[in-house]
Amino acid sequence: MPAEGVVAHGAAAAEATRLNQAVVAAEYALSNTADQALLVDLKVLASDLDRRPVETVNEIAGVGKRLGQNRAQWFPTPELANGVRRLDLENGGLNR
Repeated sequence: MPAEGVVAHGAAAAEATRLNQAVVAAEYALSNTADQALLVDLKVLASDLDRRPVETVNEIAGVGKRLGQNRAQWFPTPELANGVRRLDLENGGLNR
């Protein structure tokens, strides 16, 4: 291969590497942006889901009292209770 061909091949390889790196960076930025948007949507959903069980448990307690029942009529699954407990601890639940 003539010297000019070697130089051209080297330049093309360097440009291909640069373009590949740009594509990888763009894919990462797109993925990161999509994950940020998903996180916002999930937090809105979680806030709604937080409100609903509290309202429901309070309503169950009220009905139970009207029926003369002193104990709770519903209990969360261990998975739900442990998950909420873990999140509360991460949020400083021990310091409140």
